[in-house]
Amino acid sequence: MSCPRSSRGSGSRLPSRGAGGGSLLDSGLLPVEELARLALREGRRPRPIYGAHRWFARRFGSAFRALLTAAVLREGEDFWAAYYGGTDRWRGRTVLDPFVGGGTSVVEARRLGAEVIGVDVDAVACVITRFETRAAGFPDLGEALERLKREVGERVAPYYLTPTPEGERVVLHYFWVQVVRCAGCGEEVEAHPHHRLACEAGGSRQWAFCPGCHRVQELSRGETGLRCDGCGATASIETGPVRYGRLACPRCGHRERLIDVAARTGGPPRWRLFALETLEEEPRPGRPVPLSGRRFRAATREDLRVFESAERALEERAGPDGALPWVPSRRIPREGRSDGRLPAYGYERYAELFNARQLLHLSLLAEAIGGLAGPEREALALAFSDHLTTNCMMAHYAFGWRRLAPLFSVRAFRHVTRPVEINPWLDGTGRGTFPNTVRAVQRAIESARSPREPSLAGGFRPVRDRPSGGARILRADSRDLGALPDASVDLVLTDPPYLDNVAYSELSDFFLPWLELLGLAPAAEGLSALEGSLAARGRDGAALEEYARSLAEALREVRRVLRPDGRLVFTYQHRTAGAWQALAGAMAAARLRPVQAFPLLGNGDRGPHAHEGASRWDAVFVAVRDGKGPPPGPLGLSGARLEHARGHCGYWEARLSGTGLFREADRRNFFRACLVAGALGAFPGPRVDGGWTPLAAALEQPPPRGPEGRADAPAG
Repeated sequence: MSCPRSSRGSGSRLPSRGAGGGSLLDSGLLPVEELARLALREGRRPRPIYGAHRWFARRFGSAFRALLTAAVLREGEDFWAAYYGGTDRWRGRTVLDPFVGGGTSVVEARRLGAEVIGVDVDAVACVITRFETRAAGFPDLGEALERLKREVGERVAPYYLTPTPEGERVVLHYFWVQVVRCAGCGEEVEAHPHHRLACEAGGSRQWAFCPGCHRVQELSRGETGLRCDGCGATASIETGPVRYGRLACPRCGHRERLIDVAARTGGPPRWRLFALETLEEEPRPGRPVPLSGRRFRAATREDLRVFESAERALEERAGPDGALPWVPSRRIPREGRSDGRLPAYGYERYAELFNARQLLHLSLLAEAIGGLAGPEREALALAFSDHLTTNCMMAHYAFGWRRLAPLFSVRAFRHVTRPVEINPWLDGTGRGTFPNTVRAVQRAIESARSPREPSLAGGFRPVRDRPSGGARILRADSRDLGALPDASVDLVLTDPPYLDNVAYSELSDFFLPWLELLGLAPAAEGLSALEGSLAARGRDGAALEEYARSLAEALREVRRVLRPDGRLVFTYQHRTAGAWQALAGAMAAARLRPVQAFPLLGNGDRGPHAHEGASRWDAVFVAVRDGKGPPPGPLGLSGARLEHARGHCGYWEARLSGTGLFREADRRNFFRACLVAGALGAFPGPRVDGGWTPLAAALEQPPPRGPEGRADAPAG
């Protein structure tokens, strides 16, 4: 493997390296710097096709489009002409992603004309990807949305009104708080982390409430204390009874972790309505009400009566056995979890994550959508599923932005002591209302019909998609691809699970019961996403071994279905050396040999893999079927291969230093990728010599600096 040369300038032709060279992908001849610029733009303005439903990790569409383009071009051919103009070279070829997730790989491959196969153990991932690959053929949703407004929206609208001296007002947000009966004195305590309700981003105002009577007052931004105009009480704005998940009783001082309350009480959290945000002007369809037209106030007894009327309406829908129609009764799985917070907080069923008014709206809406047919039903059911994240009791209020923050905004079942409930039928105002969610699906459909790509010069360029191939999306375990014949796939393009970063299946299981009710996901398939997930439950030795073993099983299947001249292309990053050792062991066991490794800007500082010290740049591996068996003994690098690995990393550090984006964490991440590539035979030189270093030891070495980073000194 040799170091590639860069293409400078957005419209330049990539330099030729002579006759007989391989693809641009094999040579690493991608304009990585320019692609980083596209990725940054895509991070700020994601492609609409990937905004139809929440998923937990997607690489950039521009990255996968670039990899696919480079895979079918020879050295010396114009990369950018093919990137924007498309190419016919993918026709009749097959692309597989055995960990399809959010579907970016297969969507981009199908756009270029390939036959695509996406596999995932997660049923929700399959539902999302099936829609994305067929979105261009879906109908417009405007008329169907208007019917649902009349059938459901108008029916539930009275439950989102509040009486005022000036007349009834439409409520935008309801503010709830967890109530805990103190184990020390029996006092009921509201679990507020602070008494600030909202503040002006970049402004001079804030809104705080009295902990006793809940009266809301407008204060200057710098004030830290409140004297209530109603009851005369004084309170700190910035502190409340809850700090770091522990409740301190204001009356007796007894302290208790909130996560321990359920074990004592035997049930899920109890909630109290304490404040509202109302619209002071009549909302107009599709037009947001400005912040100046919104007002905070304390909840009243009348507001509680409105909620109780919604409770009664929900009870009236129950059958003789008490079961609610169009509300899932499925239990929350307890086995195979890496995050046990839902059971620990007392939740037994997914329906308990919603209050009665939310369930009334959702059951009526699900019933109405269930009565539709064809693509219209599928698209609206997808919007319904995504809408669940903003219409549950695990959404909270981003008080600096004055908007709702949905469940999974931090990619976890985060317990919220002060959840916010949104009016789900507002059109234009409110984050995550059902009409606004439907419009996100509509934008995905329109973008699939008329695709555009961001231009390096600014703005967007229309592109010509060539989706001539079919799309098969299979729910299956990636370790058993028995539905695919041997040597039937030209390219495997994927983003495999990264050890312990995010347990996607635990999160997506939240959507599954509703998708089953709506017919988008088959029920009781006998395949557990939680059990089939490759993500390890921790970082200890046993977790690493299990992850490496499972990944090796999946990669053996990849090798089996790859054509002899096929390629495996995947992205990877992790901050721990053990994760890289596990990857190397899995590739060696599967007899897959890297022929190229290079960095490509990912979403490490914005996505679910984000944490302090995370790399922004993924390592991209290009691998082939290795006719030899795994090398005997432990993996390691000879002195020559180690120097090649250091030189290859140094080349890329020098090349990318001018971007201002390649940081210390990126250098460390990519150096480990180079070491893995070297240990698996990507670099020339003897496997063993006097300078042989075990891979485990090499992975602990610091990345190269200084003279080793000369751009004019390729590693190969």
